[in-house]
Amino acid sequence: MIINLNLKDKKIIVVGGGNEAEKRIKSILNEKCEIIVISDSVNAEISKLVKIKQIKLKKQKIENIKFISELKPDLIITTTNDKKINQKIIDHAQKKKIISYSSDNPENSDFSNGCNY
Repeated sequence: MIINLNLKDKKIIVVGGGNEAEKRIKSILNEKCEIIVISDSVNAEISKLVKIKQIKLKKQKIENIKFISELKPDLIITTTNDKKINQKIIDHAQKKKIISYSSDNPENSDFSNGCNY
């Protein structure tokens, strides 16, 4: 079953700033949604997207999940290398009824996110 989400005017948080985050960002870039990347460092392509104001960057080390209640996203995508923090974010998001996807644990995610990038 294939389902397309209408992300227009939605707030999407991508946690992580590496190549996996870049793939996920590119897969939703044309959806007319607000994309906020949360990471202490980002790759060159994500940095370029921030500079041209296609996405926003909240530069911080991911040590807790306070940013979820602060930013109140409609959808969260985790792409960090830390499986424990990814799972903590997904668990909290699901408790708060926020749609979530974890690149390292798609089985525990709310949807599938195949990327062509």
